[in-house]
Amino acid sequence: MSEQDESPQATWVKITSEKASGNERYKIDYTEEKKTTGKEPYPEPDWPEQSRSKLINATFKGKMVLDNNHPALARKIGKKIIIK
Repeated sequence: MSEQDESPQATWVKITSEKASGNERYKIDYTEEKKTTGKEPYPEPDWPEQSRSKLINATFKGKMVLDNNHPALARKIGKKIIIK
């Protein structure tokens, strides 16, 4: 990776596809604050301490299809739903 490729990992940027104009590339724009003062306009995010999987499991608890007998899956594939 070049230095330019790595910079979006360290600063706030806006990435726009140029596909509509026939180009297979992206335009990278830096914030005005970064362009004029060289400083970041926003503080570093306060990332949660939990892992991504723990956050997903807590958020979607009871709302995930975990086996082949789930009613949502049965409806989707046209399987008869057996209510116990």
